[in-house]
Amino acid sequence: MSYSADVAFYDSGNIRVELIQPTGDGPSPYHDHLAAHGGQASVHHVAYLVDSIDEHVARATERGSSPRLVVGAPLPAGNGRYAYYEGLMDGIVVEFIERHP
Repeated sequence: MSYSADVAFYDSGNIRVELIQPTGDGPSPYHDHLAAHGGQASVHHVAYLVDSIDEHVARATERGSSPRLVVGAPLPAGNGRYAYYEGLMDGIVVEFIERHP
């Protein structure tokens, strides 16, 4: 899946807030989220920096969650990968970011 968005970041201590504005008319998880919420801005996802996406998903499954991969891809810099999952938090997508040195 290919899509585009404008992003801005705000850092405060160990918290980073990412604002995402989808661009273009093609399909994207951000357009889908806006459509599902009547076009109103709301929390799309919560992100976690992790050592292993696979380990986090396996632990969640062992605890009874049913994570469903929405989108996953390499990081733009090529130093890791990210993945969006539904089914881990009620109504909010969880993003895992795995960086490689």
